[in-house]
Amino acid sequence: MHPQPPVNSHRRLARRSPKRRSTAFAASALLILISPCSFAADTLPLKHGIYVDASQTCQDPANAGIKQYDGKGLSTAHTHGCVLQVQGKKGTTYTVAQRCIDAGAGPAPFVNERMDVTVVNPGKFVFKQGKTATAFNHCSRSELPPGLK
Repeated sequence: MHPQPPVNSHRRLARRSPKRRSTAFAASALLILISPCSFAADTLPLKHGIYVDASQTCQDPANAGIKQYDGKGLSTAHTHGCVLQVQGKKGTTYTVAQRCIDAGAGPAPFVNERMDVTVVNPGKFVFKQGKTATAFNHCSRSELPPGLK
């Protein structure tokens, strides 16, 4: 049988010296700063910018074949303010949930999506939603038409 802690054991914590409290606070703050869920870290290991369906050219992509990665989410010509959350990872394939504003610009309702993103390299990924998979390639600004630069 284990001895019971004294009834007023919670008061011992308040009696710590100021130095011990500040050390504990500093350690807690450091853990928050280096946490893997830090907002400063990218969600996927991809270059930021415009990606175009691999069956199209960067110079003349259709709106449906464009995705933009900003380090937070993958938006399209018809969504913005997207935020991805990685639900799982197997090899280079990330299962993600994403929430976007369902309009190219301005206020609109949110839309939630689930998808798999396979990162081939930092400039190429395969986007799979349901049974449909599409490869996307990063386009440099110089390759894009004026409206996408």
